[in-house]
Amino acid sequence: MKKFRFTLQAVFVVRQQQERLALEEYGRCLRARQAAERALQEARKALEDGWRRQRELEASGAPALWLMQGQHWCAALEERCQKAEAAMRQASEQTAAAWTRLAVARRQREAVEKLRQRQWRQHELAMAREEQKQLDELATMRFLAQGDARPAEEGVAIDSLAL
Repeated sequence: MKKFRFTLQAVFVVRQQQERLALEEYGRCLRARQAAERALQEARKALEDGWRRQRELEASGAPALWLMQGQHWCAALEERCQKAEAAMRQASEQTAAAWTRLAVARRQREAVEKLRQRQWRQHELAMAREEQKQLDELATMRFLAQGDARPAEEGVAIDSLAL
């Protein structure tokens, strides 16, 4: 039997590698997004704590210098929070883009995989036909070999039918 050989095996391997790389990239982007999300949550919590501390200072009648320092600290925390939000948006966009690239790579690999399966079915069908052809030839040769051994008997049978 003839061994199956996929004509686009090199393309199939490249598509698999592209999909694997896209999956790895998506994983990196997803981890980066999760880290950005944690950083944003921490920045928001720090900002809440800063404002809570500022309200406590105001309620306790703290000196104006402390209140001013608290306001500057809260402004710095708000800036940190805005940067964290921007980083989160960017990480989300990169994750979405990586997901799109992964989906494209997967569709391309699946298209080649579908072609590979189609060629495999064609190969199997051709091999089944070839095997059937060989079996038919073997049966024909066997029949002819048996036929050569019985011509005298057939002649007798034919003569007896003629009577």
